[in-house]
Amino acid sequence: AAAFPDRVVGVAPTVNSSVQAKVGTNNAQVSVLGTWPAYETVRNSPVEAGAYFTDADNRSRKRVAVIGYQVLTDLWGEDAAPEQAIGQKVRLGSVSFTVTGVLPDKGATGFGNANSQVLVPLGTYLQRFARTNSASGEPTVSSVYLQAVSADDLSALQADVTDLLSTRHEQTDPENLDFQVQNQADSLASLNSVTSTLTLLVGAIAGISLLVGGIGIMNIMLVSVTERTREIGVRKALGAKPRDILTQFLVEASLLSISGGVIGILLGVGVAYLGNLAGIAPVFSPTPMVVAFLFSALVGVFFGYYPAARAARLDPVDSLRYE
Repeated sequence: AAAFPDRVVGVAPTVNSSVQAKVGTNNAQVSVLGTWPAYETVRNSPVEAGAYFTDADNRSRKRVAVIGYQVLTDLWGEDAAPEQAIGQKVRLGSVSFTVTGVLPDKGATGFGNANSQVLVPLGTYLQRFARTNSASGEPTVSSVYLQAVSADDLSALQADVTDLLSTRHEQTDPENLDFQVQNQADSLASLNSVTSTLTLLVGAIAGISLLVGGIGIMNIMLVSVTERTREIGVRKALGAKPRDILTQFLVEASLLSISGGVIGILLGVGVAYLGNLAGIAPVFSPTPMVVAFLFSALVGVFFGYYPAARAARLDPVDSLRYE
């Protein structure tokens, strides 16, 4: 931050390790993260209750901690309120810490469970937990997070930070650097690219499935028209108009496709709940469900129109003679 005072809002170095946390008879495996108070803003990780530790806590290596939501429920119970843990003691490994804050429920991700983290002052971590030293004997951290003043400055700041670290590490070959400088904007662009590709792939698979399903509905309705030719003739002889026959078969085709849509929605919700049991929290939105339901009805109307029109055009006399 001192090297780029006008371009960096905050800096948060981090180093972590896995330890056993214990409160009374309850215990849990947690990830202890040593960092600075700026982690709250740099990583957009405010507390739900209590407060973060301070720079003074870091300098004096005070034994205070901010715990994740899963740590709260594991050590204080499923129904524990965040305020219940504030001021309480939690043992991390062989060291006792005082809880000053509790983080909100962030949900599980593919990169680890942020709810199982315990944040402590970096100075305290380096004194109380395992650490690695550089060749000069100075303690090292695993990551350093920087928050730029503007998102538009990320690429330029990334290049300048790379140059600064290359100079300090006395490395001039870009291929042999012993560090990596990553830009979240680039990571987001790569993620969006992958997401777009997956969306196109899933859309293509869904389109093929709809085509196959629609052809299946059309074939079923054509067979139904053939098998019910005499019935159609009787209805027309009794006064049914072509539009009545058309409506009847369109409704039947739509009911077939709507039934498939409802079954698909139920299966999707069921699979989502299974994911919830595996630690992946699903988010249900009614809009996609309604759109899927309406689209399934439209598929029935579209692919059922030809069989329905064919039934509506049948001659009643020929239909009554059909064997």
